[in-house]
Amino acid sequence: MGRLAMLVVMGFGVAFGFISINIRNATNALTESQVGYYKYTMARNIARTGIQRSLRYIDLNPSVENYRPPSSGSFNGGSYTASTSMSGDTMWLDVRGTFADTNYFMKTKLFRQTKPFPVVNGAISVRASPLLLTMTGKAGVDGKNYDSSGTNLDADCPDPNFNSSNPNKPGFAVMNTIDSVTVTLASPYIAGNPKAKVDTSTQDPDLFMDEYVANADTIIDTPGTHAGGTFGTSTHPWITVVNAGDDTNFSIKFTGSFSGWGILAVRGNVQFAGGIDFHGLVVVDGKNNVIDFSSTGTPKIVGGLIVSGRAASLVLKGTGSVGAKVAYSCEAIYKSRNISKLRYYSVLEWYE
Repeated sequence: MGRLAMLVVMGFGVAFGFISINIRNATNALTESQVGYYKYTMARNIARTGIQRSLRYIDLNPSVENYRPPSSGSFNGGSYTASTSMSGDTMWLDVRGTFADTNYFMKTKLFRQTKPFPVVNGAISVRASPLLLTMTGKAGVDGKNYDSSGTNLDADCPDPNFNSSNPNKPGFAVMNTIDSVTVTLASPYIAGNPKAKVDTSTQDPDLFMDEYVANADTIIDTPGTHAGGTFGTSTHPWITVVNAGDDTNFSIKFTGSFSGWGILAVRGNVQFAGGIDFHGLVVVDGKNNVIDFSSTGTPKIVGGLIVSGRAASLVLKGTGSVGAKVAYSCEAIYKSRNISKLRYYSVLEWYE
């Protein structure tokens, strides 16, 4: 009987030992599985972070030229490597995320698009009537297509929608025939194809103003006199907002030179008394809007000017040399439309 009991106890010991070994092995396997899944998940998240981080680098890059983000980065104890290639507005962005000894690969094909942007129908497009236009001195308006510097006529433009066989715009695009006649009689220094054209398709700049305010590099909204300054360059175009509001008792006046590249969004009663040299899109929304070329030299807007409101009071003055003070430029408009802050990406292919 004692021997039997001993055998039973020994049998239970062997069984429990076997069970204990299996439990330990299962625990180790489960731990390895959990650790493996953790490393897999971290590598995957780091790869996705690499995609988002690369797009953010592109978004924050000030240049309108094709830009490739850094090829590697570190995040949360891991790292990623990224490779980009571009063809037109199509971009391939491939990323490998690494955490410990685990890699995760992602391949994407993205289509770069531009947020809604107002169409420029002339050197000056007016969405308001009646148009009260005053042009004095040698202030000119030219709808012929210039390069972005405004110095040379240009029959080409990087915009894929540009029609090289008909590169020129009207000097003025207005809402009705009466305003067209007003333009024609205003000054001998208006040129274009034709000098003035009735075109009611000009979009209301107010539809885009919130976007410009949200993405502005600088906002000037204090009534009174300002000294001017430089707001953007050819390789670093800005979004500049000058907001005097809708109350015509308040105004903003620039007495110094105001220069820049990109988008200049103006609301309310704003006067450029010290001269302006801006390349890109200028939108003026409100009433009693004054664009004043009162300085010597050749102050100008190169690109396009859109004026809107219940009525438009536009004053163009020039005491410098004869020539366009507002000159249409497809290239300057293209640069302003392609500011990185106004771009977004649609996913064409996504593999992981």
